[in-house]
Amino acid sequence: YGDTEYVFRHKSFREFMAGVQLKDDRPYERLNKLVTHFGDDWWEEPLRFFIGQVDEKVFDLFMQKLFDSPVTEALTPKQQDLLLTLITEALETKTDALQNKLLDPNTTPNRQRYIMECLKTIGTGNPAAIDVVRKFIEARLSEYEEILLQAAEITQKKDSSDTITVFNGEKDIPGVIVDKQGSQYILIRGGTFTFSMTGKTETMPDLYVAKYTVTNQLYRQFINYLDSIEGGYTAIVSLETYPNNLQREAKKIKGFSDYLKGNSSLAKLFVSRRDNDKRFNKKDQPVVGVSWYAARAYCLWLSLLESEGRETNLYCLPTEKEWEYAAAGEEGRPWPWSKKKGEPNKTLANYNNNEGATTSVGRYPEGATPEGLYDIAGNVWEWTADWYDKDEDYPAIRGGNYSDKADAVRCSSRFFSLYPDVGSNYVGFRVIRSSHFSA
Repeated sequence: YGDTEYVFRHKSFREFMAGVQLKDDRPYERLNKLVTHFGDDWWEEPLRFFIGQVDEKVFDLFMQKLFDSPVTEALTPKQQDLLLTLITEALETKTDALQNKLLDPNTTPNRQRYIMECLKTIGTGNPAAIDVVRKFIEARLSEYEEILLQAAEITQKKDSSDTITVFNGEKDIPGVIVDKQGSQYILIRGGTFTFSMTGKTETMPDLYVAKYTVTNQLYRQFINYLDSIEGGYTAIVSLETYPNNLQREAKKIKGFSDYLKGNSSLAKLFVSRRDNDKRFNKKDQPVVGVSWYAARAYCLWLSLLESEGRETNLYCLPTEKEWEYAAAGEEGRPWPWSKKKGEPNKTLANYNNNEGATTSVGRYPEGATPEGLYDIAGNVWEWTADWYDKDEDYPAIRGGNYSDKADAVRCSSRFFSLYPDVGSNYVGFRVIRSSHFSA
């Protein structure tokens, strides 16, 4: 403007220059301001550019100040994603501050949860970060089962019977089993409930239900196997065994055999149609863009993998009845969380376009079921094993998605929107494990 004033026409360049200046101009003195504005929209890009240039000492001090700040008493899902993005993009990382805070008996449960996710992300390239979580388990610094399960999931500490061990071998959390990919399945005790579709009382057996919907990271292991990239898995289930079983299983399901015909590459057929979409392809986001047939193909692969080729129905999609019982419980909760928490809000579920896209699984611990199942309400609709009606044109989906209103995320809500050979960025899936194959 005129002779004396400049404006940046491109926002990212302005933010980059701000990040460079923060790094060059007394970075230790700027940390308090950065922490104060953590999660503010304008400050996000400068903070990312800043953390991508500073050394491990500045990174460590930032983490110390962040987790000493009231800001981290309760982070929004967006702030949690930003935190993990900063760690991923950091030039150098150091775990001293995170370790001290996690092992401090006065650290709140929320902060324990956030710090463990930070250490898990750092642990991708630094196994010592995972050792910090092991120290947390051994020091018995939490009495909350949910946090102990999170710690066990990160360390992958389990005994020979696939039961998670959380207290140094002295105490196991009952009713939790782990598959070969490290996914946890929560025991939902059998009982009776009123099924919303019929109004009748139904008797249900024990169910082992996946704690989370299937993530991109897990689903990509399946696609890598089909592409012969995952050598360890092909040693368990050969690339001849799987297609033969798939053809046999497909004959039992309407339209599945036709879906498979003429496709020379199963990897290309089953791959997520949103795998290159930055809104939906982070490793811990639920996989979307996957057809109903592809979801069933994944369950078959997981069954063969876990049983070393012996069983084809160890894992499967839940029926509508099983899904609703896991979500609503014997008491028939209107939403998955306890009734005292009331109607949906931003702390309980990803719905009503509060986030504008899917969030990483587990971002809403307040909205989990009392048994510990996450994201049953919102985030993505979930494929079930049942057809929506007698015509068998559309599979039924349950749970609502990130754009739906509150009524759609009720435990009783059901919908149809896709043919079985079509995927959508609104639909993912959750797996259950047959109780008669339990550990």
